[in-house]
Amino acid sequence: MKNTIPKNGLYIHFPFCQKKCAYCDFFSEDYGFDRISKWASSIVTELELLQEQGIDFKNINTIYFGGGSPNLISVDDLDLIISKLRELCKFANIDELTMEMNPGNVKPGFFDRLNKNGIKRLSIGCQSMNDDELKILGRIHNSEDIRNTVTLAKKKGFKNFSLDFIYGIPGQTLESWKDTLHKALNLNVEHFSLYNLIYEPATLLYKKRDTGIIKEINEEIEWQMYDYAHEILKLAGYEHYEVSNWAKPGAQAKHNSIYWYGGKYYGIGPAAHSYNGKIRWWNVRNIDKYISFLQKKKLPIEDAEELGEKEILTEFFLLGLRTSEGINISELENFAGKDFSKIFQEIEKKFNKDFFNKYAKINQKKIKLTHRGWFICDYIISGFLDICEKSGRYKDCKK
Repeated sequence: MKNTIPKNGLYIHFPFCQKKCAYCDFFSEDYGFDRISKWASSIVTELELLQEQGIDFKNINTIYFGGGSPNLISVDDLDLIISKLRELCKFANIDELTMEMNPGNVKPGFFDRLNKNGIKRLSIGCQSMNDDELKILGRIHNSEDIRNTVTLAKKKGFKNFSLDFIYGIPGQTLESWKDTLHKALNLNVEHFSLYNLIYEPATLLYKKRDTGIIKEINEEIEWQMYDYAHEILKLAGYEHYEVSNWAKPGAQAKHNSIYWYGGKYYGIGPAAHSYNGKIRWWNVRNIDKYISFLQKKKLPIEDAEELGEKEILTEFFLLGLRTSEGINISELENFAGKDFSKIFQEIEKKFNKDFFNKYAKINQKKIKLTHRGWFICDYIISGFLDICEKSGRYKDCKK
């Protein structure tokens, strides 16, 4: 799969939501919708300024509208942005054009306009098929909205869907998670992203947990949820190709794969991140400041960092071990500065003796984590980094 991954992606961040969810740490605001047209004009200006700085958008292979709730964009504002993208990008080279959206709240003509503008893939934030769990998460839609949105989009000609769901929701049981998965499978879509609930600081769920209003799900139950998803989706013909992602053959998320395989991407909009293979930079995390910068014809960059040897090593493990491709043993030997036979011995010391039976697979060329290993991948990646760092070997890990 790695050889088929696009090399250059473009992400456009829509920073408005109808309501901020209780678990969400992504940058968005649920007020000031009168600024949406100014945001759209600023997106166009940022694209123009980046082109003037030498970025060649003709090389872009994927475009992703994320948020927030991008289905709140008016058709006129969407037309404005797409028109500029057609001017800057070579649309014949675009392998995937995705619009993220939430169920329900679809304006009349919205799907028709997406089709007209070449947006063929929808990523829908469902999160659960259980209405009580949706209320706990602070979602404003219900399970019927999910079914109706997918059905309407299919009637409008859409054939490429990704649905997001969350497991580990307070009060969720293994049985209710199984019910969500079976109802989701009945929607017959091409791709699923399943995420373990994370309690991010400053979110409402984080505060409720810390004050005892809600309780975290037991980690063993979360593992059973993840394990069940792995097995039932495999039986249904989906490939578990990344820690949190499953796809029917040929339907892997091309844009997100650019991130996982270390490709280049340009982030447009407030708080959006970019990476050119050497330097990562990000925009101001404030809508009004973002608009103000662009009105003055200034790029809204807040800060930047050049990846050093240690950061590159970390990403080598962090990205490589989360995919079904795994990591290349010859590259691992280069990073660690020793033969794999010695690395293998250190791994066995670091982890238990069953590590390569339960949590990882190895052949002559690669190490890959099993889905058991993916469930504890943070712990495993930390161990691999510790082995390399103790070798004191960073000099060969530059890209």
